[in-house]
Amino acid sequence: MIFLSLFGLIVNGIAWKKGFYTLLPERASVLPVLKFKDVLAFFFLYLVCSLFIPSFLSLLPFFKALPHLKALGWIQIITLSLSLFLLFLYSQAINPKQLKLIWKDSHRQESQSPLKDFYLGALCWFLTFPLLSVLGYFLDLFLKAFFEFGEYEQVAVRFLKLALGDPALLAIALLTIVFIAPFVEEFLFRGILQSYLKNPLGRRAAISLSSFVFALFHLSPSQKAGNIALFVSLFAFACFLGFLYEKKGSLFAPIGLHVAFNLMSSLRVLYEGV
Repeated sequence: MIFLSLFGLIVNGIAWKKGFYTLLPERASVLPVLKFKDVLAFFFLYLVCSLFIPSFLSLLPFFKALPHLKALGWIQIITLSLSLFLLFLYSQAINPKQLKLIWKDSHRQESQSPLKDFYLGALCWFLTFPLLSVLGYFLDLFLKAFFEFGEYEQVAVRFLKLALGDPALLAIALLTIVFIAPFVEEFLFRGILQSYLKNPLGRRAAISLSSFVFALFHLSPSQKAGNIALFVSLFAFACFLGFLYEKKGSLFAPIGLHVAFNLMSSLRVLYEGV
């Protein structure tokens, strides 16, 4: 933990000195114009898919015939894929030009290709992982000191561990956690919610509020007191994702970081399960 702390301080200190943490002036880029009803519609579609599609699919004979875990894996990947597809369809129906601006602000002088934005975001894992690990460590110490606190795991981690014995199910779990979930979540929370809030509230408030909502969406009764530590850690992570979105003016940058973070976390679970 001491090594992680020192490493985090060093790499973030270098990034600070190089000007990485400096943003463009508030109005130096073109802002997407989103209506409140469209923001509600995007989140409504996502919630409907998340709440009702799994229940519907679980009633179908095909999924009833599958082993429980395998059925759960297929239902999860179908639900997220359908969510992504419906969000894309709705975005094309309202204002395709504005939605392109959400994905990438190509008006910026320093604008790079989406692939370079993605790579930069992935490299930011080295900035975020040490700090979030140290934060999580001290949060766990706090919870153990003041609460009856046992071991806890995020829902996605539990699902991944349950899939370790089945290669097909493991592939589904990895595809869902590492790739599909980051695209859906970054589009919703950074692309839609943060972009909308930025117009009336300003950049800092937009990042903070969208990060708060992002962390709330990841809470679960099954995580019990662990929700406290997870909420704080996820809020901090989301704030960095929001900053990265503002820094690059490209949704591909936070997607790259989110993918890298989920990938490395998944690899750690796989390594522990061997």
